[in-house]
Amino acid sequence: MTCKCFFTNLSLYLLLSLTFGAPPNMPSKDVFTADIFPFYNLDPSGVYGAGQYIVLTHIVRPIIKLNKHAQIEGDLVESWEISNDHKTFKFKIKPNAKWSDGTNIESNDVKRSILRQKTINKANHFNFDLLKDIIVNNEREFTIHLKQKNMLFIRHLSYPEFGIIDDDDSSKEFGKLKFKKVSGPYIPVKNNENNILLKKNPFYPFESKTAPDNIRFISNNSEDKLKLITDGKTDFVIPFTQIPNEKFKEIINNNKLSITHPHIGYTFWLLINPNSKKLSDKSLTNWIQRLIIQNDFQLSSESKQWVKANQLYLPDGLGRPSEKELKEVWTNIKEDAKKPLKKIKLSLLIGSDSYFPFNKNLIALLEKHFLLNIEYFESSKDCRTKMLNKSYDLVLKANDFSSADLHENLQTTFNPNYSLILTDKQTNQFQSELKIALKTSEENKRHKIYKEIAKKVLTNGYIAPIAFQNVIFIHKKKANVSSWSSLFPELSLWKMSINN
Repeated sequence: MTCKCFFTNLSLYLLLSLTFGAPPNMPSKDVFTADIFPFYNLDPSGVYGAGQYIVLTHIVRPIIKLNKHAQIEGDLVESWEISNDHKTFKFKIKPNAKWSDGTNIESNDVKRSILRQKTINKANHFNFDLLKDIIVNNEREFTIHLKQKNMLFIRHLSYPEFGIIDDDDSSKEFGKLKFKKVSGPYIPVKNNENNILLKKNPFYPFESKTAPDNIRFISNNSEDKLKLITDGKTDFVIPFTQIPNEKFKEIINNNKLSITHPHIGYTFWLLINPNSKKLSDKSLTNWIQRLIIQNDFQLSSESKQWVKANQLYLPDGLGRPSEKELKEVWTNIKEDAKKPLKKIKLSLLIGSDSYFPFNKNLIALLEKHFLLNIEYFESSKDCRTKMLNKSYDLVLKANDFSSADLHENLQTTFNPNYSLILTDKQTNQFQSELKIALKTSEENKRHKIYKEIAKKVLTNGYIAPIAFQNVIFIHKKKANVSSWSSLFPELSLWKMSINN
């Protein structure tokens, strides 16, 4: 399917002038503007943030996709065969799969893209060390061999890490992609930091006949987001700050805006470093956990987005510990907890932003019992660099999206390249258990493994849960997102219908 209109050099010039010559918060009439999480370094071999993930899914086409009901369908491929041992996967590419210049996407393109991932080895949502080789059978057929059984591999192929990139972008160096031609639904036209303009790929098979012809992704600071959408200056917003009740009412009563509630969210933890000499006494670690979990410090008096947490991820869904199991865990932690006899000095790494309503209250709570040396990180990248140092006693950091895809959540949490939890010498223990889960055919047995990992994180004193933040999408009523799945973090603007 082709797009409704093609850009001439003149119209493209005018669009760029309108969009990037004007102030950043003044959208072009012909551009659908989505204000999302921060994004940078758009390279599928290193997707560390939700913003990167969202933008890349609009540029690169993966091998497999998930439909509205989170069921697997072919995206680049039309069929596949799986060996009985779930180690060999043979695929056939759709005959109409094309690059944005109209040339065919072939098996060699798939092989080159995936081998680049294995070479760079920075992927966050899949461990490419598990890849044995890729065999090109012919132009439209290829076979992937894994080193070990993987019951979820087909699902993993829906991640942007398995997005197909062009030969000109086959650089083995991370962050050097040019996207001169793309496999995904949209082509980058102009890319500034946290402001990227995309136009429709005329050779992508759009599901929606009225998907936006042009998209602009931006990431404004937290205070601007709601004002921009209520003032009509953006079309779609993911707010990641507290929203006062009166603002909720204003949005609900706005006849031009809608609120969508996907089954996704963020989980916030206080990370407790098990390598800390000051916290080597397990009873003190347990006491800090109890202090956080039992304390009634105010998350937000006005927002309905925040929920007090008592475990690792969003509480509802298979593979999570039950309330009965959690009660047993916290009872045992309580029995082992021991209050410090005097104030000791602890170092805390925390975000410099004011996005989260509990930052100040959490610091005030800790300062009642400890002498804090506070250091701030400016961005996720800055936090990642400082966390690798592992010299902090405590770290406040958000987890990746928490959703129905629990294995992906855990893989991200314990990814050796970018772990979201500071662990001790047992780090490889969780990776080993996740590998066992991938070999496990029965879903209930896999969920039991996930549940045990979550319980161990608590009992080993790696985190003190703080809060869940339920994510919402605020968008203009003309944007129909009913084709999106609410079971995982989907934000697919090419599936969206624009009702004029």
